[in-house]
Amino acid sequence: MPQKRYRFLEDVIAAVTADTDSCDSEDEPEICILPPEEGAASEIEDINDDTLAAEEPGDVAGELELFTRSRRSSRVCKQPNRLKAPQKKTGDQPQHTPEPPRKKPKAAPDSDKVKPKWKKTDKFAHQMPAGLPVPLANSHPELVIKSPIELFDMIFTDEMFENLKQQFELYAHRDANHPAFSASVDDIRRFVGILLISGYHCLPRERDYWSTADDLGCELVMKTMTRARFQELKRFSHVADNHALGATKVAKIQPLYDGLNNSLLQFGVFDHKLSIDESMVPYYGHHSAKMFIRGKPIRFGYKIWMLCSSDGYPYQAAIYCGKSDRPQEVGLGEHVVTSLSNVISDKSQHELYFDNFFTSYSLMIRLKDDGLKATGTVRDGRLGGACLSDKKMFKKQERASYEYVCDGNVCIVRWSDNNVVTCASNFDSVLPANTVQRRMAGKPDKVTVSQPRMIANYIKGMGGVDLMDRLLSAYRPRIKGKKWWWNLFVNGINIAVVAAWKLHCRVALPSQAMTHLDFRREVVHGLTQGASRHRRGGPTSATSECVRFDGVEHYLASSSQGRCAYCQANTRKMCVKCGKRLHELCFPLFHTKP
Repeated sequence: MPQKRYRFLEDVIAAVTADTDSCDSEDEPEICILPPEEGAASEIEDINDDTLAAEEPGDVAGELELFTRSRRSSRVCKQPNRLKAPQKKTGDQPQHTPEPPRKKPKAAPDSDKVKPKWKKTDKFAHQMPAGLPVPLANSHPELVIKSPIELFDMIFTDEMFENLKQQFELYAHRDANHPAFSASVDDIRRFVGILLISGYHCLPRERDYWSTADDLGCELVMKTMTRARFQELKRFSHVADNHALGATKVAKIQPLYDGLNNSLLQFGVFDHKLSIDESMVPYYGHHSAKMFIRGKPIRFGYKIWMLCSSDGYPYQAAIYCGKSDRPQEVGLGEHVVTSLSNVISDKSQHELYFDNFFTSYSLMIRLKDDGLKATGTVRDGRLGGACLSDKKMFKKQERASYEYVCDGNVCIVRWSDNNVVTCASNFDSVLPANTVQRRMAGKPDKVTVSQPRMIANYIKGMGGVDLMDRLLSAYRPRIKGKKWWWNLFVNGINIAVVAAWKLHCRVALPSQAMTHLDFRREVVHGLTQGASRHRRGGPTSATSECVRFDGVEHYLASSSQGRCAYCQANTRKMCVKCGKRLHELCFPLFHTKP
């Protein structure tokens, strides 16, 4: 229907443009030029239609009428799901509907979520750069002439001993209300030396190290420190200031491990093959950081993530305290590997190995982007969509059979040994395969079978943390403490000894090489050297009854003055066999059963 008549074109255009919602309404306006009235002079010029389409005329002759045409059907076809709000009629204005919210364009797919294309090959799209680190003996020749105690002092530094001395005194004076306590760095060194002695000179109780019995006691311990002084130092032992603790659960022991990590990296990462795994510190008390791992040699205790060389030298130790502030989308294994590998300066010179707790397809891609070569066993749910035979079916095949796939970035191989092993790598290939000796069903002797190259390199590179654990447990200090962090404190000292011995093995000449036990003994003598304490007397251990009352070869001899074992009066006589001072009258009474 016509809405209104206008005289001039500019009036029509102004009326249409004044309604800003006309373009969104359901009624489409049209302008119609009416013919001139009868008898009126025509003002129409002969103008080409193309010219009118190109140029809008300033004005036209005659009257104009504005029409609206419904375009409901076209709107419905273009936007079938559009909901129309009710409209209010106001005068002669057209009804309008609000514009629907526009849909956001779909984001481009993430490159990490692109499904990899696996092929039966072991070739990579791009080879990672290779390199070898400088040997330790060449980069630090000064280590060749270092003694065991000097190597230990390079790991467990003087600053760490000084910090322990300060924390011992601070805890005693402020927290334990014992202002008379004082300690020196030499006292702390002797204290640590006695702890290390208990690792290879094991006695049932702590006090037995000061026993005078023939089958108990340790002469070096008695010469180093009195029992009362050792127990006093142990009572006030402390590592961190209680008034300035961090937010972590192990803040009371964290400063020791922070200093230890810095010392372990002072020579850089000088090994080509590295491994990451967990290490357990035994602990059976109550603490929120204590873990339980079924099937491990040490089931209860503190878990420490370790970065070690293939021969057991520790580079980093991080105490695991449960959930951390890692990103939600990053798993625990990936977070541990990336955080520990950040200490490696030149990643192209090293190869990293870990087990199936850490390995995933996304981790391999991330390490490859960082330039770090990595290999690890992998679980079936982390293969990145790789199509491999089912483990149960694959196990039925002949021993030493294998299959592999690669997408150009990660290569995965499955090998049948005693059990089915699946291994993934971002740099290592499967061929050429190695040969190993294995027993086959129905054959009396071992036969030569094929082993994928990736599996062979994994066996060589993995196991450094387990080797370090064996070295720690071989001479683990046995003196116990009641504080929850005591086992972690002793473990830190033990790690320093193992690291110092590994440095000695790297740089020592063959004629100067020492075993682990001999090296520990040298470190202990270095920590306790200068101790010239002599026992000033006191009660000795009791004589065994089977010796005291056997009646064989007991006789008196002259000796220095001392207390009689029977009447406690002074005498200068001693039973040679029993080693007890006795009067002549007390001698038969002492050797007679009551």
